[in-house]
This record gives sequence, C-alpha cells and structure tokens, in this order.
Amino acid sequence: MRNKILVLSWVLHRLPTTTPARQMAMRVYTLSVFSGILLCAAITRGAFAGEHFARAKASSWTVPALIPARAVDTSKSITDGVSYLLVDDQVNLETEEFYHHYANRVETEAGLENASQLEFVIDPSYEQLTLHTLDLIRAGRRQNRLNTSKFKTLQRETSLDRRLYDGRLTVLTFLEDVRVGDIIEFSYTLKGSNPIFHGKFTRIVWLEWSQPVTHLQFRILSREERTLHFKNRSTSVKPSISVHDHLREYRWELDTIPGKPYESGVPGWFDMYAAIEISEYASWSEVAAWGSEVYAYSSGLSLPMRKKVSEWEQRFSSVDKRVTAAVRFVQDEIRYLGMEIGESSHKPSPPDQVFRRRFGDCKDKSLLLCTLLKAMGVEAFPVLVDTDLRLAVRHRLPSPTVFDHVIAGAVVNDTTYWLDATYSHQRSTLQHTFIPDYGYGLPLAPGTKELAPIVQPPNNDLLVDIAEYYSITDFEKPAELLVITKFYHQKADAARSDFADVSRPAMEKRYQGFYGTQYPEVVVSAPLRVEDIDSLNLVQTTEYYKIPHFWARMTDSTRLKAGFYAQYTRDLLHKPDVSSRLAPYGISHPTYTRHTIDIKLPEDWPTSTESKVIRDSSFTFDYSQVTNGDRIVLRYTYRTLRDAVSAADVPAYIAHIDDARDQLGYRLTYTKRTSKPDISRAIWMFVVAGVAVVLLAATILLAAILHFTAASKTISVQQVLRNSFALLRLNLPVSVGASLVMLVAIIVVEFFRPHDTAALVAMMIAANLIATAAGLVVMKASLASCEKRQETLLHFFPDVREFFTYVVATVVYFSAMLLGLVMLVVPGIILAVKLQFYSLFIIDQHMGPIESLKASFVHTRKVEASLIVLAITCAFVNIVGLLFLGIGYLIAYPFTVLCATFAYNTLLSADESGAVEGGVETVDSY
Repeated sequence: MRNKILVLSWVLHRLPTTTPARQMAMRVYTLSVFSGILLCAAITRGAFAGEHFARAKASSWTVPALIPARAVDTSKSITDGVSYLLVDDQVNLETEEFYHHYANRVETEAGLENASQLEFVIDPSYEQLTLHTLDLIRAGRRQNRLNTSKFKTLQRETSLDRRLYDGRLTVLTFLEDVRVGDIIEFSYTLKGSNPIFHGKFTRIVWLEWSQPVTHLQFRILSREERTLHFKNRSTSVKPSISVHDHLREYRWELDTIPGKPYESGVPGWFDMYAAIEISEYASWSEVAAWGSEVYAYSSGLSLPMRKKVSEWEQRFSSVDKRVTAAVRFVQDEIRYLGMEIGESSHKPSPPDQVFRRRFGDCKDKSLLLCTLLKAMGVEAFPVLVDTDLRLAVRHRLPSPTVFDHVIAGAVVNDTTYWLDATYSHQRSTLQHTFIPDYGYGLPLAPGTKELAPIVQPPNNDLLVDIAEYYSITDFEKPAELLVITKFYHQKADAARSDFADVSRPAMEKRYQGFYGTQYPEVVVSAPLRVEDIDSLNLVQTTEYYKIPHFWARMTDSTRLKAGFYAQYTRDLLHKPDVSSRLAPYGISHPTYTRHTIDIKLPEDWPTSTESKVIRDSSFTFDYSQVTNGDRIVLRYTYRTLRDAVSAADVPAYIAHIDDARDQLGYRLTYTKRTSKPDISRAIWMFVVAGVAVVLLAATILLAAILHFTAASKTISVQQVLRNSFALLRLNLPVSVGASLVMLVAIIVVEFFRPHDTAALVAMMIAANLIATAAGLVVMKASLASCEKRQETLLHFFPDVREFFTYVVATVVYFSAMLLGLVMLVVPGIILAVKLQFYSLFIIDQHMGPIESLKASFVHTRKVEASLIVLAITCAFVNIVGLLFLGIGYLIAYPFTVLCATFAYNTLLSADESGAVEGGVETVDSY
C-alpha cells in the first residue's frame, strides 16, 4: 500500500513477519552509506521531465556540517570495511526539500567495493534529484569527483518478486581509484513530496544504527504556525528550537554514537534502535478523515459488477453466505499486483477498474470488496493495519505512514468481521475465516476516533497433523513409508494456495527431497494424493515412498541399525545463536502441530514406554514413545503460546528447545541372525558342522581305535544296524513325534530369540527342558522296542524322578567329557564313549546319577573300539537324515537311539553270560 521512504539516517525497510523472508530480514536497521542507498521519497505534483538529476550548489537555507576531526574507534565494531564519520539530514517543509550530507572512510579492502558504489533512488512522478558535491579526500587533499564520474539511470523494480511495481528510478555511479584510507563525502537534495498527503509531514528520525557514527545532525525548518508532534523512542534527547524569519528550526546533534549490533529474529514490533517520531497529525480521527477521503468512491457499480452482486443475491439466501461469496471472489479471481506509482502508493484504483482488469494490490482489492458488500446492503469499510507493529501501532504517533497494509471490515448481524482480501484459497465459513493477528487497525468509517482491536476468531484446534507410517517386513528388503498430513484452518488455506501456485509433479519432488535429506535413496512408489475438504477447511496429502537399504550394517557386520527423525517438528524449533540478547526473539505464532512416527517391525521388540513434557513460557512440547509387540509409536506435540520470547527468557528458551530437539531422534539396532526362519539353511548349517566334527573325531580317534582293537572284544556293528532296523517299526510314531518336538525346540531358540536377555534365558531353559523330556521318550520307546513291546504314548512319559536324575547325570557326563577334551582331546572322547549308556541305566535299572555313570563305564570295558565305530556310523546316519530337509532326521534319530539301546542290551547280556557274542541274537520280523 505505502511507498516506504528509505532515507539513510531515518529510514527503515521492513519485511512482513509472517513469512520466512520477514524473519530473516526483520528490522535491519543498518547504516548503509557504503552502498549509497540514499533513498528518499519526497514528492511534487506532475512528472519530472528531462534529465533525472541535476548538478547545483546546495540551497542557502542549509547549514554546513563539518567532518569530525577525530572519528569513533571502529576497530572492534566495523563489519563492512567502512566507518561513518558524518550523517547530516536537513528538511525544509516550506520548499519541500530534503537535504542529505554524508562522509565515510574506507577502512579495509572489503570497504572498497562498498564505498565506491553510490545509488540514489527517486520517484520521477514527484521527485527531483540534485547532486551538490561528490569529493574524495586522500591524505588531506580533496578531489572533486562530481563532474568526472559517470552516472547511469536504471529502472530496477526491486519489488517485482512481491508483485509490486512502483516506477522508481535508480541513479547509479561507480567511483574509480578508491583506496583504503580515503574519505568519500557527498551531498544531494531530493525535492518534492507525495501529493497524497496534502503537504503534511511525517518522519522517523533514527538516532542509532548497527554501526557507530561519529557525528549526527538533523534539522527541520517549518513555519511558526505549523504544529509538529514529537515522540522519543528509547532516547531522551531533545532538539534545540529557534525561530528565524518566521521559520522555526528544530535541530538535533549527537556525537560519538556507539553501534548496536544487529540481532537476528527481532519481532517487527520491537524498537531495536533509538528514534524520534515526527507527525503533523494530531489524532487518529484526523488520519481516519484523510483515509476516508482517499478511499472515497462515489461512482455506482458497473454493469458487470451489478450482475455479479445479483448472482450472489439469487444464489444465497443468508447474508453471511453472500459476504463469503464476495470475499472468495475478490481473493481468488482478482490476482495480486500493485501499480504503486506516485499517489497510487496510497490511493486505491477505482473498483470498477479493478473488477474489469482483474488485478490489484491490498488497497485495490479491499476497496473493491467493500464496494461489493455495500451493494448488497452490508456495512463495510477499509481498515489500515501494520503487519509488523500490530499491537504496538497504538504506541505510535498518529500518521498514515505507520500502516503498510489494508484489509476490510464488514458488519453482519451486529458482528464485525475482519477480512483480508489479499489471501487466496480460503475455505471456511464467515465466522471462521482466518485473519492474521494484526493487533490494532484504523477503520476508515464515519465516526472513527481511535484504533480498533482486530480480534481473531477463537481457535484452539490442531493446525497440522502429520503421521509417518514405516512398514518394515524384512530386515533385508526396502522399507515402505506412508505419510499422511492434515492441514487445518489457516494452514489448510496456505497449503491450498501452495498447490495452486506449484505443479503437482514439482510439489511431489519437493516432498521427496524433504525425506531425501534423511534417506538419500528414497523413491516415490505411488503418486502424491491431495484431498481438499472445503466443508472442514481441511487439506490432506498422502505420500508413498520406498526406502532401499533401510537397515545399515554396523562396523561389527552382525548388527543392523535404522534411524528415525521428526524432521518436520525440528524445522519448527528455531532458536537464536546466542543467549545474551538485548531484543526479544520472535517465533511463528500460532503454531500447533502433532507429529506421529508409527513403525511396524518384522518381529516383536522389547516392550517399553517413555515420555517427556517440556513447558516454556513461549511453547509447550510433549513427547511419548510406546513399544508393544512389533509396533513402535513415537508422538511429538508442539504448540506456541506467544509470538516472541523476552530477552530475559531467551537462555531458558534455548535450553528448552535443545531439550526438545534431543527427543526427536530414535534409533533401532538389531543383531542379525538371518533374514527369516529358513529351516533348510539351518539344516545345511548343522550338516556342515556335523561332517566337520565327525571327520575331526575320526582322525583323532584312529590311534585309539588301533590301540583297543587288539585286546578288545567286539560288537558287530552290522548286526546291530540290521536288528535295530528290524525293530524300528515298533513304537515308531511315538519316536518320530518326540523327535519332532526336539527339532522344533532347537529351531525356536535359534531363530526366534527375543532381544530381552531375561526372556532369552527363559526361552533357552524351557526349550532344553522340552528337548530333554522328548529325548527320554525316544529312549524309553527304544527300550520297549528291544523288548518287542508296543506301548501307547502315555507309557513313555518320564516320571519326575527319572527326569531330574537324568538332568543331574547329564551335567556330570558333559563336565567329565569337557575335562577330558581339555586334556589333549582323546581322553574326553574315550569318556564320551564309555559313559554314553548312563541314561539307559537310569531308565532301565532305575539307578542314580553317579551309579549310572559307573555302570556305563564298567560295562563298556574292552568294547571301546566297536562302540566308537558304531558312534561314527550313527553320526553319518543322522547327517543323511538332515540332508532330506529335516524330514529324514525324524526317522534317523529314533533309529540311531535304537542302535545305541540294542548295543546296551547286548552288553548287559554279554556280561551276564561272561562273554560278548557279537550281538548275534536274532529278531523276528513284524
């Protein structure tokens, strides 16, 4: 709306605080002499013809200011290579002349480029530029560069990115042969002021900047009868006042002004630097009267406008729906584009013209909306607001230049609604239409005397709800990621606008890039879906991704890791770089988001819960983690409470933000066994291991076999195998079932190990007890088969005494065997062979643990070699059984146990008869 007046000493360029650009460039009060941005908006009626600047001496009313002999020490505060010696601004309100005089010294090589480029910006519709002096002072000698420098005039339109065209011109020059230590002194006058203000004067005089200034002078000359109002901001300095020839002079002079370093993230409403407000307006009612005149529109509606109004009246029966239709039309059908040349910086275009051409800026769109609403009998009026100052505007002197934006007010059923016509794609009822927190505004309506509060519709609802669903079906396969994001209220409006401005493929690529920062290999697996539910003012997006190599192998190669991070929430948790500040730190408000990460794993994870609550004076943050079975759910909720953090609260705020950020990452580690329970792979593993053990044992025992063969009696291995095979069919179903139970117990322990240590130990103990009981069943069935008895399953279940006796004896057996293996291996193998029948003595003879081991040792005397051959033969039989995918093992294991049992019976019979007959007992076929 307004043409910002950018003057070196008292000019401020402000970007809106509700966009990222605003937050980055909020209130940059920097003394920018080095780049020569000496921009003044002063104004005369009519366009300035001919050359856009002239060369002449300064007017006689100006008072010369000398460059200080001694400059402020800038060695610790200089940032651009230039020190500022003199800032001299003088204003003659009667002649509408604005005189500027500056002197800067180049301190470093970096300052050469900054100081050598000078720019002067003018509005040719009312402004004239006159250059007075341009000198370079080197070693005390002054060089006149005004006549030798080359000037160019450019029309740069620096605000086109914001769709604003102001027609301003830039007069530019580059000084040649500038060296470190040179002083550049120049002066000029801008003549003219914007006729839209009817000659009334307003100004902000800045008394501080981000860098030090050696000397400042500011003068105003005005007729005695003119009344100027002054207000100090963060300063107590007062002007000297004198009267000469019916002209009152106000003069401020300051020396050695220290620099105040710029701080990032300062809210637009905060006064970072000392200044003086000056205004000829005595009250807000006077400003409202000015605005009402500027926005007055007496012409009737054009025919197309009347047709549009008639259409709404026929289509909608209620007033609020008609108002909503008009608002949506102006927002969506009239595109934003500002032609802010001359008076148009503040004066809106006629509504019929805006309606016809279908574009306009905030003042054009607001006046058009008010005109359409009035045609439907609705009380409506433009409202001046400031997007930076907001609530703080009530602390400013009354002035039209305080405001930088225009909205509309409408009274429907005795309720005032505030409507921003520059928004687009808003979808809500009139009662819930979003309006930013503009704080206070000035209604341009009859009877306005004061600023009015711009009250927002109450809303405590969630604004963004994002849910990320990770589906991980296998530790080796790509993970699938489903992202569902719901935008509500004003966030839905913003999302809707984004999708209108950006193509769907481009938006999909942008979304993919968001997750690509965490998962570089992420690929889109299905097109982006966008659902727009106008009735709820809800926009929902659904994203589909696949993430290859989701699990990364750790350095030990047996463990995998995967990470999750709440990046969306992280992007909201801003903080300043340092905790020591003079100014408050602005944050985006209102913000209310919920972020859920839902992880589906390929197997169960240890159950756990965790939560964290962070309460700050400016925000709240809640974190929770719940692990149940194969699902982990992480949830983060962030909500702001105000739009800024006070300087005193910044240290605590930074600590709380850091604490919240620490909760955002989550990592899983997994000890890799295999990609899934692969029975065949496990069997091959057992086969290879078994073959290796058997071959090693056979090699080591060869010497022992040769030693015992000469003096030992023998058991015919061939006869044992033949007779055992003949007896195998007896009680075979029981033996096969028990063998299956043993195999399942081994597989469960191997492939379904829980991550919790206690649970793993409990599982291993249970599996071993089950396998032990099943083994006893097979042995009892083998004893019955050797006795040619066929029994039911219940007959073979071990009793408690047998079970625990067997467990104790087994512990002693393996302890003795391991001790023997440590003693050069061979003794351990011999003990394993001689003590192997302890279990059969427990079952058959009801012996105790030690007694059964002694009996086995005694009865195997002088048959060790035959038993070793039998053991090796049985091992190969079991290996062959395993080769048939485990099914053969269900027959092989009962057969080898039956062989051992038959050998046991043969040894007992031989000892009773005094000799071993070689196991020649014959068995009838069944």
